[in-house]
Amino acid sequence: MPVGAVSTIALKPSDPVPIMTEVQTNHMTYTVTCPALSETETVTDLDRAMDICFAMHDESDSYAYIRDAFGDIVGEYGDVMEAVADQLI
Repeated sequence: MPVGAVSTIALKPSDPVPIMTEVQTNHMTYTVTCPALSETETVTDLDRAMDICFAMHDESDSYAYIRDAFGDIVGEYGDVMEAVADQLI
């Protein structure tokens, strides 16, 4: 290469970067449980899970909760301490 010449490298477009991660594109599973009713339902929509959880709480007048696929409680209605005292959980 002659002195003073500039080397150019052919640039290739990079691979596209996904905007949404796998967790965002896959449906999250939510488990709704009411120990007083001995009922459990599984849904893939958090809004639906909240509606079901409230309905279970309203029907039993007791504690009901929602867990995500990782086991974390993401919603609840009622008094958890009352459920513990009643030996429901």
